[in-house]
Amino acid sequence: MGEPLGLVTGLRPSSTSGAGRAAGSSALPGGHQGEHLVGGAYVAVGAVDDVERRIVVLVARRGTIPRMYADSRTKNGTSRGYCPGMPPPVLREMRVADVPAVMAVQEPASMAGLSEVFPQDRHPFPREVLADRWREEIADPGIECFVILRGHEVAGFAAVAGDEVKHFGVAVEEWGSGLARTAHDEILEVMRKAGTARPFLRVYAANPRGRAFWERLGWTDTGERSRGPMPPHAELLTYELRAVRR
Repeated sequence: MGEPLGLVTGLRPSSTSGAGRAAGSSALPGGHQGEHLVGGAYVAVGAVDDVERRIVVLVARRGTIPRMYADSRTKNGTSRGYCPGMPPPVLREMRVADVPAVMAVQEPASMAGLSEVFPQDRHPFPREVLADRWREEIADPGIECFVILRGHEVAGFAAVAGDEVKHFGVAVEEWGSGLARTAHDEILEVMRKAGTARPFLRVYAANPRGRAFWERLGWTDTGERSRGPMPPHAELLTYELRAVRR
């Protein structure tokens, strides 16, 4: 097989409108339209499962089989691509329209995993408060919010702000499936590309399942203690990862 031509990332989007398309643009395999690049490589811009993502089809000379890559970018501009033969990313940038689906995951997961922290008879799940918080954080340029996908469905959530993993969780039915670990590794890659060397997070002391998850993945308790922002203001432990895995 000949080598594909062009770059996987850094390609500028091409318009599919008549006025915006560059001279020499032509149809891509599968009916996509895109800008004709040097030597028979094409770039298409479109929506995949309603996700804004650039699809790059690299076609080598002399009719070799196309190679496809997906490249999506986070709010801070870092690229999250994947290569042929690897499973697609499970992270996608969260949008306001995702908030109801995120709450449908977060509420039962919180009730199942944090019942010792928030007894429901005294501290019921604050659905609307947390939904409003997600909308605020999505709009905050300093916070990267993600949904975690299982196929086409929202199955979890995550958020990072600088060196901190602010939020992370998957649906109850995904506990033990490996999805959380995959999402964890993708979050670390986002942080690594943004320059984070020592990420940290906070986990409730009375959340043994959560603590065990982070510890299995190499996170350690720093000894720093704080209190949660919502009643009953339970104790939080600060964990850190001394080196972001490559």
